[in-house]
Amino acid sequence: MKAATNRKRRPSAAELCAPQMRAALAVRNWPEIYRQLQKYGFSQAAIGAMTGQPQPQVSAIVHGRKMMAYDTMRRAAIGLRIPLHMLGMSSECCGHPAIYLGAGNPPTAVPSHRTAPAHPTCRHLRAAGTTP
Repeated sequence: MKAATNRKRRPSAAELCAPQMRAALAVRNWPEIYRQLQKYGFSQAAIGAMTGQPQPQVSAIVHGRKMMAYDTMRRAAIGLRIPLHMLGMSSECCGHPAIYLGAGNPPTAVPSHRTAPAHPTCRHLRAAGTTP
């Protein structure tokens, strides 16, 4: 019953903005991203249903297999409703400059987002209380 509920649910803004998740997202650490999702109650089958990956592939990623292809990462991010700028895959958030949420220095693909204000319509940031 729990797995069926999780297939319909997507990660919340609070879950995506948790410090450990933000750190994993900032460096595209997919094994850690998937492990964090499991901590939030998502099964490997539920993660696979959202990302379009079979459960054995999700398991392999959880256990350290690297996800290298940009298209695969983009598909997984879209399926999980992870804003692409949180992965350093876009320099915009809702059509406006994004705030960089990662730990340490931002990736070179996402320049100077520490100082860019979040746009008020960025629901994933506003809902988690991370807008300035």
